[in-house]
Amino acid sequence: MSKADSKQSIPHQAIDHGLLKSIIESSHDAIISKSMDGIVTSWNSAAENIFGYSAKEMIGEPMLKVFPQDRHDEESVLLSKIAHGDKVENFHTVRQRKDGTLIHVSASLSPLYNDNGDIIGISKIAHDITEEVEHDQLNKIYHAIIESSDDAIIGKTLDGIVTSWNTSAERIFGYSAEEMIGQPMIKIFPKERIAEEKMILEKIAQGKKVDHFKTERLRKDGQSIFISATISPILDIDGKVIGVSKIARDITQEVEAERKIWFQANHDLLTGIPNRKYFLEQTHQILETSNDDTHFHLMFIDLDNFKSFNDNFGHEFGDEVIKTAANALKSVSREKDIPARFAGDEFVMLIGGQLSNAEITKMVEDINLYLSENSVIFHTPTEITMSIGIASYPSDSSNYDDLVRCADFAMYTSKKNGRNQCTLFSEL
Repeated sequence: MSKADSKQSIPHQAIDHGLLKSIIESSHDAIISKSMDGIVTSWNSAAENIFGYSAKEMIGEPMLKVFPQDRHDEESVLLSKIAHGDKVENFHTVRQRKDGTLIHVSASLSPLYNDNGDIIGISKIAHDITEEVEHDQLNKIYHAIIESSDDAIIGKTLDGIVTSWNTSAERIFGYSAEEMIGQPMIKIFPKERIAEEKMILEKIAQGKKVDHFKTERLRKDGQSIFISATISPILDIDGKVIGVSKIARDITQEVEAERKIWFQANHDLLTGIPNRKYFLEQTHQILETSNDDTHFHLMFIDLDNFKSFNDNFGHEFGDEVIKTAANALKSVSREKDIPARFAGDEFVMLIGGQLSNAEITKMVEDINLYLSENSVIFHTPTEITMSIGIASYPSDSSNYDDLVRCADFAMYTSKKNGRNQCTLFSEL
């Protein structure tokens, strides 16, 4: 029995050729027939729309007319398969429109039989899948860009649940996509930064963008890192905010470099305490923002007989004396106080708040106690003492220069009276 005999046949008188033609012409797919040598024998309206050629231009022409040059070999392969009675289903390829545009098509080809079961031609149904292919290719490009980016690219819902997490997000934060997708974004927030998420999500919900937001986050290993993040709303086709897109860059090295530069510019390199520049800036800032409740004391300090340390033991020994003196000031310094190396063997300390004379005396005693307990330098017992002068704001002066002069005068009074003592300007 032939292949044609094995199929259910329809009596010729039962076929409504008008209906058949109407179905073919109303199809959105190209329905084409061609001979076994590839010559077009029928060409419906959808074929005209898809390929740009009219039926008049194509019937009697080789199907190769719509094949790009580099696809010509496909025709002989297709014709050979049909000649053997095989079907070709959902064959994805590229064809060329009349205007030269390349399009992607999905084609299914079947053999046509005569009443004797002989293959006499080919039936072809082709669907234009250019938009689908280009969309798929675009998605692949976007995916490649996202995965190859050095920045963390993250998606999340409007309530802060992670929906996407690229390779760089894994590298920067230490969590895999599997560990983060479905989890709240605050999983990587330090406790003191959690309030930032509410602020960010509220702005996004209003359709606003957050640009270059510098903040701190936590890696999976607990390490703190600094990031710069740009957070944008994700909109649907109607412009409604449906999610959050976040691009984050690890700026830890930059922040640490900036902090190092700032520290070096504002601190004494030998002792690590603030330098004259920082002390002046902070003191002037306090004075500029002062009110009736602003009180502080200015302590002016000079090491006694410092030159003899350098002369007798060398400058390295003298540096250790300077460091010990700085550490003595740090040992009594509170959060509101600013100890600083002013110049050479001179130090200053801004003592925040209004202290009584007894409290100031106690602070000086603690400084001297530290010096006595740390008096051995390079295995050499050393007597380190200070002459100290203290002026108070605003009782002694409300002007910075005058305040310094008052403290300096009190310090020199200490030196003149035998060194290793503290003098309050208010008591002179």
